[in-house]
Amino acid sequence: MTKTILKCLIFFGLSFMYKTAEAQHYCGYDIYQQLMEKDRPGWKAIVDRNFAEAEVIGNQYSDRDVLEVPIVFHVVWKDSVEYVSDSLIYEELKVLNQSFRRQNADTVNLRSVFYPVVADAQIQFRIAEIKRVKTTSLFESTLQSIADGMKFSSKGGSDVTSPDEYLNIWICKIQPINVNGTESPLLGYAFPPIGLSNWPAGSSAPSKSVDGVVVDYRTVGGTGRMFQLDSTRIIPMEGKTMVHEVGHYLGLRHIWGDGFLAQLGIPDCNADDGIADTPLAGIQSMFVCDQNLNHCTEPSDKPNMIENYMDYSTESCQNSFTKLQGAHMRGVLMGVRSGLINSEVATKETKDNNFDLSVFPNPNTGIFGVTITDINQKSKIRLNSLDGKLIYSNEFNGPTTQIELPNLRNGQYLLQVTTDSKRINKMIQVYK
Repeated sequence: MTKTILKCLIFFGLSFMYKTAEAQHYCGYDIYQQLMEKDRPGWKAIVDRNFAEAEVIGNQYSDRDVLEVPIVFHVVWKDSVEYVSDSLIYEELKVLNQSFRRQNADTVNLRSVFYPVVADAQIQFRIAEIKRVKTTSLFESTLQSIADGMKFSSKGGSDVTSPDEYLNIWICKIQPINVNGTESPLLGYAFPPIGLSNWPAGSSAPSKSVDGVVVDYRTVGGTGRMFQLDSTRIIPMEGKTMVHEVGHYLGLRHIWGDGFLAQLGIPDCNADDGIADTPLAGIQSMFVCDQNLNHCTEPSDKPNMIENYMDYSTESCQNSFTKLQGAHMRGVLMGVRSGLINSEVATKETKDNNFDLSVFPNPNTGIFGVTITDINQKSKIRLNSLDGKLIYSNEFNGPTTQIELPNLRNGQYLLQVTTDSKRINKMIQVYK
């Protein structure tokens, strides 16, 4: 049996972990963190500040309705195998939505010790656009730099789309990092939120032109996808690499806290991810699904939460965010990344201001009425499936309209009504 080996290499001040394993998954978030701090001193401090602010905001607004994030997907492909189809992207979107809404079937695999701390993060995603660019470029990373060429048309990639308003996700082939003749695959990476508007031009903040998430094309889709490392090693994928990286984009850290000792392969129980309801892990799960792992004997002495999306366990093992992880991500969306949700979202505040949406009946058979209180302007109504597909779109002047979609399949759908200044969402259930 091939064992997971953790090696640490100090290279120009950069601690870099890589694994040679039968089941490996590498996230470039921690590399980017260290590189950015090395090249732009003070960058980590501003990230930490926004992390703390997000916790305050998230705790304040954790009981609000679903926040919707629009995604622009950039498929940058060289060979035909790298051309990710629309169907795979929609399959991946379904994984994202199920994971962030806790509607994934594998939540039944969560151990009972963690039942009290997990929750629906109340974050929803939809596709705004899919862009495709054929390239002749190779996107190669080194210990000194992470490849960002896929984000620039001048380098054979696809330019970012309004990063304050859209989550940009680039899908491409990420070349493995070569370390002393050993190739270590980099499956994805993401920028954490940072207060870009607070930084003057030419300061240490990263450019908005690179803000977003990058994943390797072999990670996209649901169960059944495979990442072929070489002639003998294959990683089974379930679409959760993107879930993990979007977690970083929305402010989450690895659950073991990325402590210095952990980078040397030693459990570091003094390191924490800053989220109170994720138990101390000390070190990553080494790409296994071992329920016996318990590196830190904290007061509650809980085992490592290998089911958490922000661990390095196998994707078949990951199935949950905690309540405070969800609140933290929502705090990011209400704070430093508020442009993604257009400032006015379906919240208790909008209802208190006499702007409310009701659906009758609900559940229904696909034929239902919609009423909006105190509306005196033209509205747009839209119905999406949970995997982001647009089912219905129309405009009306209110306050009541009738929607007739008798061919809708049983299931849940997201109804959204938008005016010039407000937006409100409501889940509806179709049952025949």
